[in-house]
Amino acid sequence: MEKAFFVTRAKVNFQFRRLYSTAVDKDSRRLCDQIVRPTGKKPAVDYTEKIRLIKYHYKETRKTHVFLTNNFELPVITSAIL
Repeated sequence: MEKAFFVTRAKVNFQFRRLYSTAVDKDSRRLCDQIVRPTGKKPAVDYTEKIRLIKYHYKETRKTHVFLTNNFELPVITSAIL
């Protein structure tokens, strides 16, 4: 059976502790690719697993979004499209 995963946008006030950062190319749209653990009262109790945090810049709209996923193998662009 396949494992379910999620991809969602992070709220502005999402609090986390960075555990690991992946190097990113300065010229790419991927601004940040990190493994984090949620902090704060409710998230730290409700979800204790590690999460992948991806910051991606859309050149067409000139906006940057932060995505959270529990899938560590998906390419960044796939997470951003989902």
